[in-house]
Amino acid sequence: IPEKLIFAVTVKTSDVSKKASLAIYIGGALKLEWETNSTDYEVKTGTVNYPLFSFTEGLHTVEVKLKVEAGGTAYNKLFEMYYKLRR
Repeated sequence: IPEKLIFAVTVKTSDVSKKASLAIYIGGALKLEWETNSTDYEVKTGTVNYPLFSFTEGLHTVEVKLKVEAGGTAYNKLFEMYYKLRR
């Protein structure tokens, strides 16, 4: 069983006046979200610790959602997910 999930992502926006965000959902529930007004890719990292998620046997959905204010475009170039097992 994982002890934690570790994420590394990049996100940017097309226009500094339009905030962009990248969100991570696990099993349909929002777990992490990063926001930026940068037009250059920013590296963001975050961790979801057990018991903020619970894994049982089977498949589990991890969704990545990009959002941006009206009139802008959000970009993502890198998405990495690692897990650390309990010992």
